[in-house]
Amino acid sequence: MGVLLWSAVSPRQAGNSITGDLSLSNAQKVQQYLGEAQVDIADGDATTALDAYQNVLAIAPKNVAALTQVGWLEFSAGSSSQDLKVMRVGVDDLRKAIALAPKLAAPRLYYAIVADATPGNQALAKSQFEVFLDLKPSPGQLAVARPFLVKLGLKS
Repeated sequence: MGVLLWSAVSPRQAGNSITGDLSLSNAQKVQQYLGEAQVDIADGDATTALDAYQNVLAIAPKNVAALTQVGWLEFSAGSSSQDLKVMRVGVDDLRKAIALAPKLAAPRLYYAIVADATPGNQALAKSQFEVFLDLKPSPGQLAVARPFLVKLGLKS
């Protein structure tokens, strides 16, 4: 019993799956990787989360949640390291997510934040935040957006 508990709570290393060698369907693998990525983000491990999201995209290249998160993580990493190429890849992934799911609030939120963080793109940021608000975002998404909305003079 102690061994089972330990294995269930032991940290996952990058590239290692919680399930080990069990055979899973692609849909199950996608769900597994998405769950792992969420845990990694909650643990503050963006690098391992990015790996998990990229595993999702290797299986399901049009997965909007993974595209959104990969785009955000890549843009953030590129911004931190001042690597324009990585930032552009992140923006492209966010644009793909929006193209695939134009009525989802999350991709718009991240894209609007990215636009706001990019000099000269405040008009784009404002328009994306307006679309975001029209999509009836969740309370959590609104909480993330609120400082940007205030800065841009938009009401939530």
